[in-house]
Amino acid sequence: MSKGSLSFVIVGGCFPVQDNISPDKLYHSYLSREVKSTLDLSLNFDIIRYERFSDCLDKIKEHNKNKPADVLLFHFRSEHFLRLCKLVFRYQNDQKVIKRTLNILLSDVSKVEDFDYLSGTGSSARPKRRINKKLYRFLVETNYLFGYLMGNVHFALKRYEKLAADVIEFCKSQEVILLLAGPASRPHTWWENYLTNTINRHMKRAFDTSGLTYIELLGTSENDGEPLFFSNGVQVNEVGHRRIAKLILDRMNFLKKV
Repeated sequence: MSKGSLSFVIVGGCFPVQDNISPDKLYHSYLSREVKSTLDLSLNFDIIRYERFSDCLDKIKEHNKNKPADVLLFHFRSEHFLRLCKLVFRYQNDQKVIKRTLNILLSDVSKVEDFDYLSGTGSSARPKRRINKKLYRFLVETNYLFGYLMGNVHFALKRYEKLAADVIEFCKSQEVILLLAGPASRPHTWWENYLTNTINRHMKRAFDTSGLTYIELLGTSENDGEPLFFSNGVQVNEVGHRRIAKLILDRMNFLKKV
């Protein structure tokens, strides 16, 4: 830790680098300005993106080897968890052809962890052919329902909890201050929002204990009704980023000791 500055590593998905918002209005920019103005302390941010559980800890270790962190903010995020929860998984093979396969975590039958989504491979977004929106929504929701009935949610939670426990242990061994941030809401569909709330409940119960800081980020609107999400129900808007910055800052109690 340098006098007057902190090496602050954020481990998350696209949220910290969201490209449809001006960089100065992303939540860590708000954090940086607030801490600088009130404490005259600089937060030097680095961002580690993870899209699957299998290589997340290795990314953290590699980064810390080259640039040790003072603080690490670990985001529980819904995107990869939702992939694991589905019964049918859509992915691209090496020839960029869309394929489908059953995803049954109970039997360890899953291709979800096989792809590096940051390289452009893996599950596709929406079907390229035209499809009725209501029918598409029904198919998506049904996919989650049958995945839930097959036990995928239970096993996905266990995998996520194991990753978080490993991150906690690593940070303890390296004397890195760790902040755990629960997922943002996911009002895109009923099942996605329900499963995101499930992540929050499970991880808060597992890790909101003495010595650990767990920050809840759920919510879809401000008290005055102003929405926190863009109309797609997936991406947080500028109001949401400002709110999340405040929620995180309110739990950064270690700053009082810097």
